[in-house]
Amino acid sequence: MKRKIAFRLIAVFIIGISFAACQKEDENTTEEITRDKYVGTWAANETPVAKQTWESIITIDATSSNKIKVSKFANLAGNALVIVSGMNLTIPAQSINGNEIEGTGKYQNSNLITWSYSVNDGADIKYYTAIYNRK
Repeated sequence: MKRKIAFRLIAVFIIGISFAACQKEDENTTEEITRDKYVGTWAANETPVAKQTWESIITIDATSSNKIKVSKFANLAGNALVIVSGMNLTIPAQSINGNEIEGTGKYQNSNLITWSYSVNDGADIKYYTAIYNRK
């Protein structure tokens, strides 16, 4: 008899823990990442080019509700238009000074953005990763 009671108590305890573990997290606790979070001056470091570093400035694109402008993207003179979707960034195919670029990025935290993209200069397509550190 004592065994049955102990078994039932353990079963109730396990079921209670299971329901608690399945509770939906409060969605208000996660920080909303908006275009404003990206605005500022960034030190860009690109690979596979050995230690190629430059300064890039990110501003809000006033002509849209979900884009930012990234100056000197891929160390090219001109701005890249980038689509912001929370922490995810999309570089749609576009031309900067005769170079076709496209790729993705990720907001890691308030001081770090990571990028993965290609640059086609008309002769070769090269693939890069870059790290942007806030200055």
